[in-house]
Amino acid sequence: MGHPCSLLKLLTSLLLSLHLFNVTEAHSAATRYELSNGLTVVLQPDHRAPVVEVQVWYSVGGMDESGGLTGVSHALEHMMFKGAPNTVSGDFNSIMNTLGAFSNAFTSTDYTVFHNSLINNRLPVMLAVEAGRMSHITVREQDFATEHQVILKEWRAGSIDDPEGFADERFMTIAHVISPYRQPVIGWSDDVQSLTAQKVQDWYNQWYHPNNASLVIVGDIDIPETKSLVEKYFSKIPRKILPASLPVRELNEPGERQIKLTHPQAPTLSFWMAFNVPAIKQDDNDWEPYALRMLTGILDEGYSARVETELVRNKNIATSIGAFYHPLGRSDTLLVFYGEPNQTQQVKSEQVIDAIWTLINEIKQTPPSGDELRRVHSQITAQDVFSEDDLSTIAFKLGELTALGLPVEWQENYSKKLKTITPEQIQQVARKYLVPQRLTTGFLNPESVNGKQP
Repeated sequence: MGHPCSLLKLLTSLLLSLHLFNVTEAHSAATRYELSNGLTVVLQPDHRAPVVEVQVWYSVGGMDESGGLTGVSHALEHMMFKGAPNTVSGDFNSIMNTLGAFSNAFTSTDYTVFHNSLINNRLPVMLAVEAGRMSHITVREQDFATEHQVILKEWRAGSIDDPEGFADERFMTIAHVISPYRQPVIGWSDDVQSLTAQKVQDWYNQWYHPNNASLVIVGDIDIPETKSLVEKYFSKIPRKILPASLPVRELNEPGERQIKLTHPQAPTLSFWMAFNVPAIKQDDNDWEPYALRMLTGILDEGYSARVETELVRNKNIATSIGAFYHPLGRSDTLLVFYGEPNQTQQVKSEQVIDAIWTLINEIKQTPPSGDELRRVHSQITAQDVFSEDDLSTIAFKLGELTALGLPVEWQENYSKKLKTITPEQIQQVARKYLVPQRLTTGFLNPESVNGKQP
């Protein structure tokens, strides 16, 4: 689990190289189907090694939490590892050690994910464990009391002690005006402190049902045999009525915002500038998110991208700089620039931001070249080729698409759509979305000494 900006960066690199895997003898196409209780199942054989990746995605996260309950999804993620249900004997960690499995989880704004890597002949036990966690978990008072202290320490480490987490959390509160993405996944201080075992149990009872979950299995599997195992362990878990969950669209042009922060542990000056932009929606044929993805690539995709070339190497005004845009989500999102000014040259954050605006305005005035578009598309494709080496990354891609209600075939079309984007369309989205009316700027400085900033 991480702070929103940090987590988006991670998901962008892990989940969104966004190009469908090639079908080879070792690497087959994904099969997706649904059990009668509403559980979505995605299976993809990959016979390169006798291992499997098993992931369970619950479509509930930080954005579903109301005031007073922020952080409860993350707390429940912790409690899912405390003991095991009656489906199998023994506590969860003991079972994983016996299986020789690696198990972990994370909570985001959109979903909560439990992921496991193990030898393929241990798959039945792993499915029994995950089915048990889906069908019945009791959040015991004594377990929660212990884990609550762990959660509070994690909150302090990420939201108070860590300068990036501290800044991310506060930045997101103003970058999103009405979207629930504005609240931290780990929760607000008072909410985290007031969590109880009963609140966490109630959250489990509301959301952790097969008709709000996706099971993804990638690796050395036989499809008919695996379908039989899934049916055996999961089909009898009853579907339940879920709470209403409607996506919230952000305000159109919410106005320019700015936040200035200091932190005693901040190693240097740093900045963020974020624009409110749309995400790709279910059954949405709008070309704009695809143009925004290509625009982000032109500005920051590889060594020859514009921000790296101009601001780091040529002008030497930034020691590090980047941009990211995560185009999948349940609510509108952000296109973010971030970096550190070159303090050895006494450059201020505002100077780097002015230089970024110059690059943005150049695209508004002159569309990018066809060569630039081909470079970006080739780099996205290359990223995807390398991502095929890791089963967990393949499963993460499939899991996110499924959790967001998109077909697994969507990625193939995504790559094709990226290739159809024209320089003029990139210019249009730059003019429409990269404007002051959609801008939030954040500054993080080391704590002042004798009233002066370094």
